[in-house]
Amino acid sequence: MELDKKKKSSFHLSKRRLINLIGPYSAGVCACVVVLMTNLFIALSGADVSYDSAGYILRHFLICIPFSVAFLFDFPTRFVTERKNKKMIVKHLTLSFILLHGTLGTCTMLMMLPEDINAGPSYFWFTYGVVMFFLVGATFLDLLIYGAVYFVFILHYMRISGDFTLHEKFTFCFMLFQLVHFTPVALLAASRINAIRHAFKQLEKVFYPHQIQMIRRSRELEQTMPTQAGEACVICFDVIASSQIQHVDAKKFLRRVFARCNAIMMEGYNGIDLAARGYRIKEMGDGFLCSVGYPFRSAGESIAKDALDLALRFHEVFREEVQAFEYNRPILCGIGIAHDGISGFYPDSGAKEYDLYGPSIVLATRYEAMRKSLFKGSPDSSVLILQERVWSSLKSDERPGFVEVNLEQNGLVVRDDPQATRVFYRWLENAFLFQSSRPK
Repeated sequence: MELDKKKKSSFHLSKRRLINLIGPYSAGVCACVVVLMTNLFIALSGADVSYDSAGYILRHFLICIPFSVAFLFDFPTRFVTERKNKKMIVKHLTLSFILLHGTLGTCTMLMMLPEDINAGPSYFWFTYGVVMFFLVGATFLDLLIYGAVYFVFILHYMRISGDFTLHEKFTFCFMLFQLVHFTPVALLAASRINAIRHAFKQLEKVFYPHQIQMIRRSRELEQTMPTQAGEACVICFDVIASSQIQHVDAKKFLRRVFARCNAIMMEGYNGIDLAARGYRIKEMGDGFLCSVGYPFRSAGESIAKDALDLALRFHEVFREEVQAFEYNRPILCGIGIAHDGISGFYPDSGAKEYDLYGPSIVLATRYEAMRKSLFKGSPDSSVLILQERVWSSLKSDERPGFVEVNLEQNGLVVRDDPQATRVFYRWLENAFLFQSSRPK
């Protein structure tokens, strides 16, 4: 299973790199179109003109090679960590690539063709550049800067080559007029693009990255997360007696714990394979619910072991934050893990918010709440309680430290799980201090 995931991820990575390799050659294809258009102009004008069309096309394809290699091996972004900066580098490298093609193509045709024909390819390269700029995501300021560079190079070439005749002046002024005339349209387009970008940026606060990408590709929201029936281990994490924490920063303390735990859940997130360490179902004031194995697939061979490891990571974070909080009384947590059926769904009416339901969620909360029955009063330590099915799914070397409790002998029942005969618990810290709290 893990091998299939790696093959699938490798396939998508190779596909993306192949697209990056082929993409720059669109300008080379445009050079072919320019040659065809130029031959059409020559045929319609009846001029006797011969030029090296093969060399013209080859020159454009050769320019594509370094850019394609750079994109293929991710050279532009290899030493950049922030996603925003990576996008900026790729964008401006692409804009420079388009500018180079347009400038070279225009100058070459101005040199090869007589003045009554050379305006046609210039118009084409200018239009191609404007369209490609906006496809890449250029802002209006980018258009002005790169457009100005284009005009400066063309004007400089015309002056040093001595071809700055009346026809070239007319062509040059006409392109400037096009750019100025395009200004209100570009500004309107830029404002709408910015509005769309802002909307998607806000959606990133609610949805996972793969959902945003699927929505961009015109997929329905209901198709972005699984809704079929499945199974999962659900972790219920609860801060014991959080309402009794008399501290002005109590809410900030809880937010820090939950934020760090959520970051751990997202470790190994892969939107292509829908994989991650866990999925945050919901927060409940002083606790949260997390599923392992659904809707995000777990990376390990056993979701029971993955859920146990994740729960222990949660407690490690909790303990670190408690120590940093420096409260004058112990702050403890209870964790329950249960394994059963689970499903995802979108509501038929109202806001289309993805949610999970199933017995595994209910049972996780019930097993976490068993600490109130297992230990008289409040426990003296943070405690982890497992459903028997979860404990039985662990390997023998993963079970040490857990204490078995026979429910019938102790007169206990797990709510919503009447068939349960045993539960297993483990103290999470300072176990040697709390022998008196354990059930007989």
